[in-house]
This record gives sequence, C-alpha cells and structure tokens, in this order.
Amino acid sequence: MMEQVFARVARFGRDMTITDDEGNSVTCKGFLQPVDTLDTEGIDLFQGPGMVSGVKYLLLLAPEAVGPGRRAEHLICQGKEYEILGLRDIWCGETLTHWEGVARKKGGCL
Repeated sequence: MMEQVFARVARFGRDMTITDDEGNSVTCKGFLQPVDTLDTEGIDLFQGPGMVSGVKYLLLLAPEAVGPGRRAEHLICQGKEYEILGLRDIWCGETLTHWEGVARKKGGCL
C-alpha cells in the first residue's frame, strides 16, 4: 500500500524528464513550485550584467525518478531546463515514497 503513496497524487503533477549523473533519463510525474512566493516578473531589470535570477523551486518526484546509487543532475519540465541543487529520498518504513529537493533554472545564480 505504501508503494502507492505518490501514485495517488501523481495525476496532478507535470510530466518531467530527469537525467542522472550517468546520462540516463527517466520520464515521470512530479511537482515543481517556486520556494519564494515573491513575484519575480521583471526581476531581470535589477540584475547586473551576466547575472540571471536565482529563484529556487521545491521539487517532488516519484520514487522511480532516480535509480539506486545515482544522483539526479537536471530535469526538463514544460520545455524548461532546471539544475537539481539537492535531492533526498523520503521513506516510510522500508518503502521509498518519493524524492524531495530544490532546483533552479539552468544557468541561474545562487
């Protein structure tokens, strides 16, 4: 039953392609939401030359998104590419229920 935890909400997620450190890709459902709820429209007007917005995103992924012993590097969601800054596995007992992490748009600054 615990294997079904993420599956119950996955239908509300978006299609994502996750690429790991060995170049393997997995397509799955996931959730991506800005961590900072501040309106970032027009933020580029205040950035210095060569700088881009460093808005971070909360990332929730299905258990099958990352293979055993692998590290997720980046994802593509709705045609946009994101770097995965950190990701950790979430367990309930002995069952991996999902992955939680933080991402930013590819090329962003911290």
